[in-house]
Amino acid sequence: MKNKSSTPFILYVVGITVMALSVLIAIKSYIAFNGLVSEDTKILHGLYIVGIGIMLGILFIAFAELLINVKQINQKLSLLTYTTNNQKDQARG
Repeated sequence: MKNKSSTPFILYVVGITVMALSVLIAIKSYIAFNGLVSEDTKILHGLYIVGIGIMLGILFIAFAELLINVKQINQKLSLLTYTTNNQKDQARG
């Protein structure tokens, strides 16, 4: 039986959620700054928030991909080790 971990899926969900929340926070701050600062400052502030949110989301997704790749490499190495040990045992015969 394979031991499945839900950690990569959780990291995907967290990454996408962080990206979506950054857009919502940027829209909320744009509305909240109405009348307080200039239009350019509101847009620039929103772009900073969205940029940081997207970078954090990509970081979570990249870490999930890394976990998946490490797990696959580990499985291939264990299979290779098993095959090599099995061949040695047969050669000793």
